[in-house]
Amino acid sequence: MGPVLIVDDHPIIVKACRLVLGDTETILAARSVASGYETFLAHRPDVVIVDLSFRGDSLDGIALIRRIRMAAPFARILVFSMHADPDIATSAIEAGATGYLIKDSCPDELPEAVRQVRSGLRYIDERIRGAPR
Repeated sequence: MGPVLIVDDHPIIVKACRLVLGDTETILAARSVASGYETFLAHRPDVVIVDLSFRGDSLDGIALIRRIRMAAPFARILVFSMHADPDIATSAIEAGATGYLIKDSCPDELPEAVRQVRSGLRYIDERIRGAPR
């Protein structure tokens, strides 16, 4: 298996993801949209886990999703966000995300979401799927 890239500006989230994903995954990390894109290009990870909100960066997570998709149309991208708004999730999926998971999910959901996204399946948090539009 190839690596998983986590793009999030909060070190505690990156560390938590590392712990939840365990020793079976090679984890790369980036703390900004720009470094996330550079790391993606340099390593071509199996899965990119990306937050949508970044402090002090002119680009946001949706812009990063678009940039990655332009460089690698078949990239597998899992949004891991605090935003539970179905409209925001729809925007991320339309930009090219393969999956969407809300950060307050049960920790067991993250490895499952990564497995599904890595295998080419869509993973959408059930709270987003079931939300009225």
